[in-house]
Amino acid sequence: MSHEKVFDNWGVPSLEAVLDARERRVARKQRLVETYNANVIAFTMNIPGPVKNTPCISACFFSGIEALLIYMKEHDLTEVEEYLLSTGPEGYFIFPVTASQWAVKRKLVTFEEDHPIGRWFDFDVMDSTQRAITREEIGAKPRRCFLCHDSARNCGRNRSHSVEELVAYTEETLNNYLQMEGKGVFNETSRDFSAGSK
Repeated sequence: MSHEKVFDNWGVPSLEAVLDARERRVARKQRLVETYNANVIAFTMNIPGPVKNTPCISACFFSGIEALLIYMKEHDLTEVEEYLLSTGPEGYFIFPVTASQWAVKRKLVTFEEDHPIGRWFDFDVMDSTQRAITREEIGAKPRRCFLCHDSARNCGRNRSHSVEELVAYTEETLNNYLQMEGKGVFNETSRDFSAGSK
């Protein structure tokens, strides 16, 4: 598995870096489809606010990977690439073309909805023809807002909540999850976890 560990900037990525990261994610998925002749899952963190990666976010990301591989065991997922970037952590998985990409997407949506911090997980599925499988396509409901029962899209469009509210709720929820799970905080020099805060 390929790892690109970038720990020198946990701060605010530039707009250019965020836009470039989006393009690179699409290119990586396309490359993996071609390389492995397989369906691809891209796993990122859905983090509000300008800061997209911290030791806490990375710890939750790795916890998500552990839970995902167990939850999706029957679909023969294989993690092939992993990147820790200031624009957010990214994990890439492949699964056989013989598997139903729609069934996998449905199960991933259920995982997002049922996991304690699943609403901060974002799974994109690209099939072997390089077509993205959307939530709408499988009849799934839109993502809910972190703070209320409306859709995240509506709240974002209406600016129903401040960025500060969303960030504070995210930090509290993710930190509480790590404490409950006894995960500790990600150690920036390895893929291990260390107890306490950095």
